[in-house]
Amino acid sequence: MSRSRLYRNAGINVVLAAVYFAAAKFGLRLAFVNASATAIWAPAGISLAALLLLGYRAWPASPHPSGSPPETPLKAWSAVI
Repeated sequence: MSRSRLYRNAGINVVLAAVYFAAAKFGLRLAFVNASATAIWAPAGISLAALLLLGYRAWPASPHPSGSPPETPLKAWSAVI
């Protein structure tokens, strides 16, 4: 794999992770009953769309849907590993 392709894939993953995290924070603001439970969870759709459109290149930035929202990015990636 060439360096330019590696940098491009890394950039895609950084942007995707930032969008996922921002959407997760926004989704948690829509919680009414409990602070960690929300009916709208847009990051799951973002992650699925990225995996379908970008393929295997996007999986490092797509956290495993563990059922609980990530308070920190480290928790989201620890579900993958």
